[in-house]
Amino acid sequence: MIIRCAQARLAVLVALGLGLLAGEARALNFCSLATNRALAWNEAAGDWVEQSLGSTPAVYASGGNCAALAGNRIWTYRRGTSSWSQSPSISGVLSVVGSDGNFAAQTSSRVWAYDQATDSWTQSPTVNGLGSVLAAGGNFAAVGSDRAQVWNRADGNWAQSPTFGNGFELLASGGNFGAREGNDLWAWRRSTGSWAQTSLSSLTEWMSSAGNFAARSGSKLAVWDDLTGLWTKQGGYSSLSQLTGSAGSFAARSGSAFIVWDAVAGSFDAVSGSLPGATDLVGSGGHFATSVGNRVWTWEPGSSTWTESPQISGLTGPLLDSEGSFAVEGSSRVWAWSPASGWSEGDISGVVEVVGSGGRFAARVSSRVWTWRPAAPAWAKSAWSNSSLSQLLGSEGNFAAVTSNRVFAFDGSDDSWNDSGSLASFLDLVVASGGNFAALRSTRINVWNAATDSWSESPQLNTFTGDVVGSDGNFAATISNRVYAYDRSNESWTETGQLTSIGAVEASSFPLCSPGGCGDGNACTDDICNPDLGCQNPGNSDACDDGDLCSDGDVCSAGVCAPGPLLDCTPAEPCQIGYCDALLGCVSEPDPGCEVPVPALSSLGRAALCASIALVGLGFGAARPRRSLRA
Repeated sequence: MIIRCAQARLAVLVALGLGLLAGEARALNFCSLATNRALAWNEAAGDWVEQSLGSTPAVYASGGNCAALAGNRIWTYRRGTSSWSQSPSISGVLSVVGSDGNFAAQTSSRVWAYDQATDSWTQSPTVNGLGSVLAAGGNFAAVGSDRAQVWNRADGNWAQSPTFGNGFELLASGGNFGAREGNDLWAWRRSTGSWAQTSLSSLTEWMSSAGNFAARSGSKLAVWDDLTGLWTKQGGYSSLSQLTGSAGSFAARSGSAFIVWDAVAGSFDAVSGSLPGATDLVGSGGHFATSVGNRVWTWEPGSSTWTESPQISGLTGPLLDSEGSFAVEGSSRVWAWSPASGWSEGDISGVVEVVGSGGRFAARVSSRVWTWRPAAPAWAKSAWSNSSLSQLLGSEGNFAAVTSNRVFAFDGSDDSWNDSGSLASFLDLVVASGGNFAALRSTRINVWNAATDSWSESPQLNTFTGDVVGSDGNFAATISNRVYAYDRSNESWTETGQLTSIGAVEASSFPLCSPGGCGDGNACTDDICNPDLGCQNPGNSDACDDGDLCSDGDVCSAGVCAPGPLLDCTPAEPCQIGYCDALLGCVSEPDPGCEVPVPALSSLGRAALCASIALVGLGFGAARPRRSLRA
């Protein structure tokens, strides 16, 4: 029995679309290099870890780990052990790509995959016509002339794809891979390591979204669903166009209407009513919106309906999106929409720009900023005013308004602004990272930390010689012959010490998890939070119920509920037919072709027997699948 759990499905798809699971935090490392050495900064330890090398390497970052290419070796730094290790000899490395803490090194005909879980390297078979390597969710695909080799982090092995044909295309999404050659489509599923194929005549467009794939012709849509591993096709549409994806769902225009494949329901939704004059089609956080004349129509997952906005006079410009919310400008108005609050308007004249971040919006006018958030669906004007206001940045639902000598930081959690104060020698540069902001000055960096809602100042620094890199709330700055790292957890700076010929600094974030934040809605998997690898959901062997009363002792296997032995429904009485009903269990009824030997009974006894036999047959006339046994 297949049970589609909409709430669990939505949680997984939102996690894929937004990059975070409920209850999940994120942490960050920095990777850098200097002459004959590589360096990694670990947020957990708050310090730099150095590795001497035989030559000046190239450095790469992925999922909190670092990789340094030096000669024919690759050194990898693992955040879990805070140590460096060396690869086998790999000659002729052309490129290195990273994904979720793993790395792949491409040579002319093979690819080596690094598995952070085992701290080991695995070489692919020879790939004829090897052109490139794609990465998705810690998995890698080596693209050859007519097929691919895929490395699956689940088992650490390489496996060859079917033959696609010369000139095939490959897409990577959410740990899965999709392939297209002509009118043929394939999808590789990370959980099973298998390929599913379909075809679509006159295929004109295909795309991916949050691990799912979709394609269209002029009259038909095909969608591959990661949660089932199956392709679904539906046709009969008119002049399909504008295929758009959002958090695993897909929408397309059909003439003057729109059709949606709903990732929450796992099925095609009803076609919208005719919307003549519709222009753009925008997706965000699993929702879709289109503007029609002076109104905007929105679609929500599981709703099966398109909802019309109030009239927006002078609707101009494109629809803006921000993690499931939408905004649009009208005449002296800015309108914003969220699934929870619907539409709300702000009486805002002279708008210079509108910026979206974390489901929120901010509108900059000449000297102020207006903000809107779904939790308080009304536009609020900043209390401060500054005639030199020049920039507006967004990060994780927070905003920074930049003027000539100060920065105002907006905290989206409580709708408050925090003034940096006058910034001497301000370079008019602000870097955003994980909801935090860093204002660069000639010899110092001032950071606004969202967790403390306060500004802090770095120690005295020499003149900048490189970029400031930010990720997930932390920052790293190259200053002369040192690299400084800002730790968001304690608002402190850590330096490397003096280095020679410092190279680029790469930021490398990775997900952490918390107990209770790794549930996948499947009773046949264990929900594990690994502090180094994040959420893991391996299959278990627990007792379960497959919903079929004809089996007993069901047990989980490979992540699904496997039915146990069938019940023995052989009737104990003669002249009875025994069978099993999936909803009722064992059932028996009289066998009309069998005569029951009746001993001599009184008239009262014979009447009672006949009545009891007649009652046994009542209520079982409905046609259900059943297994029959005769006695």
